[in-house]
Amino acid sequence: MPQKITLSTVPYFVQGNTFTGSSTPEQFVADPFADIFNYRASCKNEGGVSCLYVEYYIGCKCYALTDSEKISSADFDMTGEGIKEAEAFLQKKFEEYVGSLSG
Repeated sequence: MPQKITLSTVPYFVQGNTFTGSSTPEQFVADPFADIFNYRASCKNEGGVSCLYVEYYIGCKCYALTDSEKISSADFDMTGEGIKEAEAFLQKKFEEYVGSLSG
């Protein structure tokens, strides 16, 4: 069964919370040192406009210990639809990573 990435709600993010998660390719489940797909989402406010700021990276280290050049990011509207778009974006990136493992 494919893993599905889901984020939280608009109120969760605008209250200043950060949502973090990871998805592990099936072949790496039993390996604590495997490179897994990690992501986080938070509210970013620039010029009075809030957006959903999403970051992801592949590795076995926590966010704070990961080199910044290994972390990719994207912005989405801070709306229910923006959250769905961010989920689809992260899901696509995870599936691309899994696909790259078999090739």
